[in-house]
Amino acid sequence: MSGKKKLPRPSTMPLLDQCPRFVRRPDDQDKKDAMDMAADEGSLLHAVMEKLTADHKVEDWNHAIENNTVISPAQTPLIEDAAAQVQDLFALGLPVTSRWSRGIGEDAHYMLRENASDGVYLEVSVDPGVTLPGTADVLMISGGTAVMTDYKFTRLERDHDAQMKTYVVGVFNGLPNVDSVEVRIVAPRLGDVHEPVTYNRSDLPALNAWLQRIVDKSLDTFEPGCPGDPCSFCAGNGRCVWQMNTLRDVPSEATTGLVLRDIWKPVLSVVTPEMRGVRRSMRAWLTKWLDAVKEDDKEWAIRNPEAELPGFKKAVAMGRLGYDAEQSVQMASHLHTMFGIEYLDMMEFMKFSEPGAVEYLSLHNAIPKTAAKLKLREALGSFMKRGPDSIRFTATKKKKELTK
Repeated sequence: MSGKKKLPRPSTMPLLDQCPRFVRRPDDQDKKDAMDMAADEGSLLHAVMEKLTADHKVEDWNHAIENNTVISPAQTPLIEDAAAQVQDLFALGLPVTSRWSRGIGEDAHYMLRENASDGVYLEVSVDPGVTLPGTADVLMISGGTAVMTDYKFTRLERDHDAQMKTYVVGVFNGLPNVDSVEVRIVAPRLGDVHEPVTYNRSDLPALNAWLQRIVDKSLDTFEPGCPGDPCSFCAGNGRCVWQMNTLRDVPSEATTGLVLRDIWKPVLSVVTPEMRGVRRSMRAWLTKWLDAVKEDDKEWAIRNPEAELPGFKKAVAMGRLGYDAEQSVQMASHLHTMFGIEYLDMMEFMKFSEPGAVEYLSLHNAIPKTAAKLKLREALGSFMKRGPDSIRFTATKKKKELTK
């Protein structure tokens, strides 16, 4: 493989851990969707927390939050909750280091260094080594221990463990004298769903090996993708070959060329009911997506009969003629008038149609269709047979979390 590949960011590690082919969404999108707007809100609340903890003493936080004109009334409780969860770190009286105290711009970052003294560091960059540096929202250092806090103002519970472990590697790399790192995730909208986790320096070799494995797979363009939850956040969503492949049957070498069957195993060989449920949800979504694509392409072809589609031959054909089953009685009457054929005689050479027979009995006996259908089934019950069993999957709706 030629050329130097760009290393992933720590924030993408939870998604790359699930799918090596995950592609981060670009920052400079012309049109922003709901996820982009949620990210913008998260950035705003992060900035508010940074300024609050950098500019004010703990005892002045409540007053500063009440008089903050940047956030909305609905966002105020989120800042109050987040501040309460980190208050103990700032109440120790340790010096606070921020971008303002370092005299650098708001868009700049400063790195964690080996000679960092005890204190609280805001928005400090940590370098895991095998990924791009990441930014810890709050890092408290006291002797041989450190507490790292990350704000998550999301509305949905997600697995951030991979991102946090990546930061832990960066802290251990940057601070040789630190023996343990406690990780906290502050998620005001979700409550206490993330318990603090402590990592010791003895865990570092295993963390490094785990991290290297994920990065190596992400840099290997031949590593297969594994569609699932990451697709919702991926820039390749809807254009990914691995998504399309999940809709096919188990392939053979004859139908897939050089693509070997082993690469399908992450999707096709599920090992838990949860994975099977995720795969089925993905299949249902992709089926709807494919139907929408087909319909959109059809409408485009009809509107643009002369336009060419690169890579494809396009032909617009008229719809196939067929008899209207809803007019079976009228057709029978017309055939009787034209050829003198009785309805019952036609049943000898025409395919039996229950709707047509019900329509005929309803009109002939002046009874409702429901009664005609019942009479028809009573009369022809011995001629009916049951088809093969089928299994129906119905998605269960998750209960909505109450927001504070």
